Amino acid sequence: MTFIRFIMLSTTWLLLCFVPLSPAGQAGTLPTCPRIEAPLPADFHEAVIAAEALADKGMFREAAQSLSVFAGRHPGHSFAYIDYDIGFFLYRAGEFKQAVPYLDKAVSLVPCFVQGRRLLADTLYEAGDPGAAASMMEKAAEMAGDADLMFQAAVFWIEAKSPKKALPLLRILETHNSPRSEWLVALSNVLGTMEKKKETAQAMEKAARAGNDPDLYFHAAWLWLEADQPRNARKLLETLTSRETVKTEWLLQLCNTHMALDSPVPAARTMDRAIEQDPTPENLYTGGVLWLQVKNRPNPANICSGSPDSPTPGRNGLWH
Repeated sequence: MTFIRFIMLSTTWLLLCFVPLSPAGQAGTLPTCPRIEAPLPADFHEAVIAAEALADKGMFREAAQSLSVFAGRHPGHSFAYIDYDIGFFLYRAGEFKQAVPYLDKAVSLVPCFVQGRRLLADTLYEAGDPGAAASMMEKAAEMAGDADLMFQAAVFWIEAKSPKKALPLLRILETHNSPRSEWLVALSNVLGTMEKKKETAQAMEKAARAGNDPDLYFHAAWLWLEADQPRNARKLLETLTSRETVKTEWLLQLCNTHMALDSPVPAARTMDRAIEQDPTPENLYTGGVLWLQVKNRPNPANICSGSPDSPTPGRNGLWH
């Protein structure tokens, strides 16, 4: 995650509010955030430069400590910038629980500070409180109008074992003109926890199409079978098995799907393709059984009907 620093405006003023733009170019809804207009102590810049020099050497704890000493010398001042920097340095040092109160104070002093909320949310998560992290990140996403932050908030809600709170965020992301594959995968997983099998499969299929990901296509097909919708599964599996490179497991799943649809001839032909790639004894046995089932179907007239399901005699004496 990229951290955005406060911007120095002069030797005595700071702009403490960074307003990011949404993908549509519109700023999110931000609370009123006045600039701080109190003169800074004379040693302010020197203290910040010294702390950042320590941080540049990887001495993050020492950097935080140096700023804490500076703040202690000026008890009559409130420094959102200093509190944020202390929290940032402690975060980089892995001292997440120690960083939380400093970042919380910075956000309280400057309510519009989106980046401060982002860092506080990440810190809360690392400190073991994903629920508080989700709530803070959701607020940051609302303020910034940022889809990535909204997705991160949803992920935190999932980590907090609160998928119902993640669902409305993911539903919003689903409506984007070009929703990302990972957003839709998360939506599918959340719907799966709620036993909404058809919606789970639909979301995973959208994710597969968004990312053109064969593994997601395969998983979506499996979810359609779980939802007792084998025809939808067959469409996806036929798409997969028409690729230049085909995995044996795709063919085996397509074979099973054909059988679920009572289509033994396509099932047997698909198993033949699987055998060509992986001639294990189990696959050879299954292929033989399938062709015997085709040969012994109750209505043998269909075998010679010329329909797409009609088998033809093969070199091994079985029907193909």
